[in-house]
Amino acid sequence: MPKPALKLFVCVDGKKCPKRGGKKIFKEMSNQVEERGLDSVISVKGTGCLKRCKYGPSVIAMPGKTEYGQLQVSDCSQVIDAHVKGEHVEHLLVEKLKKKKKKKKKKA
Repeated sequence: MPKPALKLFVCVDGKKCPKRGGKKIFKEMSNQVEERGLDSVISVKGTGCLKRCKYGPSVIAMPGKTEYGQLQVSDCSQVIDAHVKGEHVEHLLVEKLKKKKKKKKKKA
């Protein structure tokens, strides 16, 4: 069987992500991929720290190294659906979250 082309790396062993729900995100994504029969398309891997502690729980989607942050369990299906279509979830991108924080700092 060929290896899945899409990989979702979920921080489950970092400093902050597990406390913020990283393990729940991993479990939900894994369950959804299996339930939908997408095992041949997507693999979900638990990983150590992704160096995005500020934005945890964090997920990196490959290929493309799309970085997601501040995920909730309710976001899992949206991320999976987007990547199956070759897209991404704009409002969860770490790059967007970084810009949001900079804007907040300027207002103060």
